[in-house]
Amino acid sequence: MSIVPATSVRAKSLGFRYNPGNLERWELDKECANPPHPVDAVITDFERIQLVDEGRVWISERDLVEKVRGMDLNLGQHTAEWMVLHQRYSPIPKIWREGYTLLPATRWRRTEGSLKGTLYVPTLYWEVGEWRLYFFPWLFKGTGRRAHVLRVNR
Repeated sequence: MSIVPATSVRAKSLGFRYNPGNLERWELDKECANPPHPVDAVITDFERIQLVDEGRVWISERDLVEKVRGMDLNLGQHTAEWMVLHQRYSPIPKIWREGYTLLPATRWRRTEGSLKGTLYVPTLYWEVGEWRLYFFPWLFKGTGRRAHVLRVNR
């Protein structure tokens, strides 16, 4: 899912620079009430957690829900945008290039089309020599071993 600059009053009022495609087809389902302010954080303050256990290649939606329950996943789109915009000054670890990283404190819901009702979350991935932000289906039929989530170190 590609991103476009936030042009709607709704997206801008939330402080987002980007939104998933045409906002007429999307609604904000969830946003972290008190997201950690990215400027106050450093990349080492974050913990990246692989969603699929070692030795497995897939995790079902049901198992994924159980795994993330209670993980305190409070990083979302504000953090993802900050990381992408500041990647030259606050480098994201090279090891993170393996796979993609979901930040599920922000969730967008598709409101029309064949995937109506599907939740999407901001996702970081490495492409063409830089980090990019896109939106990945959250809890949609499970996920593969390359998926990770990001949270603040405990």
